[in-house]
Amino acid sequence: MNKKQPIRLVIVDLDGTLLNSQHQISVRSQEALAVLNQKKIPVVISTGRSLHGTLKIFDFHESSWPHPVSMYNGAMIARGKSTLHEIALKHDIVARAIKVSLDHGFSVCLQSKDQVFIDDPNHQLLRSYNLARFQPTIVDNLFDVTARILKVTVLGEPKLVLDFLAQCQQSEYLRDFSVVAGSTNLVDFTAVSATKKTSAEWLSFYLGVASEEIMAIGDQSNDLEMIRWAGVGVAMGNAIDAVKEVANFISKDNDADGVVYALEQHGLL
Repeated sequence: MNKKQPIRLVIVDLDGTLLNSQHQISVRSQEALAVLNQKKIPVVISTGRSLHGTLKIFDFHESSWPHPVSMYNGAMIARGKSTLHEIALKHDIVARAIKVSLDHGFSVCLQSKDQVFIDDPNHQLLRSYNLARFQPTIVDNLFDVTARILKVTVLGEPKLVLDFLAQCQQSEYLRDFSVVAGSTNLVDFTAVSATKKTSAEWLSFYLGVASEEIMAIGDQSNDLEMIRWAGVGVAMGNAIDAVKEVANFISKDNDADGVVYALEQHGLL
């Protein structure tokens, strides 16, 4: 249990963390969020999902949710329908990510605040994430997209994605990116200054809460630095080993209400 500082802010990932394997927020988790809200302990959702993908799961636009939501791995922070913070990729930088990904034979998806761009009506991302619900824009050439892109997502077979991720993280050609695994078969490119950790730092300043007073909960490599940075870093039971290694506390998995368990064990419920 954290005995140094009271926890005044909780930052929690969605997929593999707050969401169970059915991509739902359990009743227990919903009740826990309501309790923290009553105690005036803000809960910030921090996800790699786009605005569209987040709203499908967690409609913070239409609900009375009062707290910020960080999306696109930290490239955009919103509260209600207002954008608080945004870091877009420059057009020539986006082109680099497209080129290296296509050269490796991967499917590529460009995400702006309002649109999702793909170049194939049979795109793998349509099948995996049902992006048709988000009405993606199909273009002839991704290099011609001029919208403000917040994230480039690449999809492939897990083993190939893992090798590709390692190459990208060591490449000087991609030094202007933050490159992380969104899941076992996804690689996400954002601006080098747009990560879940940098968004947590921004929120720490915005909300006036020190890092020592923050609990961060997650499961994947895009959560790792945020979990290492927070005063209380929590790895889900289903987290990858690298995340567990930097965490202060390892909780139950996402199908066993691991978020609720972590909150209980730290005296927040």
